[in-house]
Amino acid sequence: EKAKANENWEKVEELEADAEEDISYMKEQLEKYENVDAYIESFKKYAAEMTSPVRVVDIPTMLVEVDSEFLEQDMTWEEVKQSLSETPFRLPTEDEWEYICSGGERIFFKWGNQLSNDILEEMYAIGTPRENEQHDEIQYLLLPSNQATFIAYDSYQVELLDEKGIGKGGDGGCSICGGDGAMYVIPCYSCFYQDSIPDRKLSNGFYKIRRVLPITEV
Repeated sequence: EKAKANENWEKVEELEADAEEDISYMKEQLEKYENVDAYIESFKKYAAEMTSPVRVVDIPTMLVEVDSEFLEQDMTWEEVKQSLSETPFRLPTEDEWEYICSGGERIFFKWGNQLSNDILEEMYAIGTPRENEQHDEIQYLLLPSNQATFIAYDSYQVELLDEKGIGKGGDGGCSICGGDGAMYVIPCYSCFYQDSIPDRKLSNGFYKIRRVLPITEV
């Protein structure tokens, strides 16, 4: 009986420790919202840091894959580049990717500059499009861009670029699952979001490629 009592007491202490940790985390999160203006300014700063600037670029004539595909296996960026070097294709540059996926327009998202409750609900579904068979609702994240290309509707998906260390279309789920707050997943769905790609093997469950084929004008 004494041993059992000690065991139960240890469980109580463990639960109390867990509860204190949870309460501390909740307080920390709530403090972020105490000053709404400060929170919004902090988010604006984050969005500015994680998105590329407006610029004018020259885009060559090219054929582009309508959608991206997951890596066939876990690979480093160098291995992906090497595998494509044996074909006529290559990865798009950041300029090309943004032009392709924004339809060449100055819009923050592929559908424009506005966010609706429907779009936010899709974003916060943790990478899963809403079931809409019964309601026949539009799923904005599944819609193609103005140039009929499909970009990640899932913040877990990251497209590789011709430039090492930069990814587009998502952050591997870090923002929505990392405790940064729901707002911080929004830039992932921008045509101009920049993710940082680690210098290691990249999981074929998160990383994708979209091949392009430049056309040489005669």
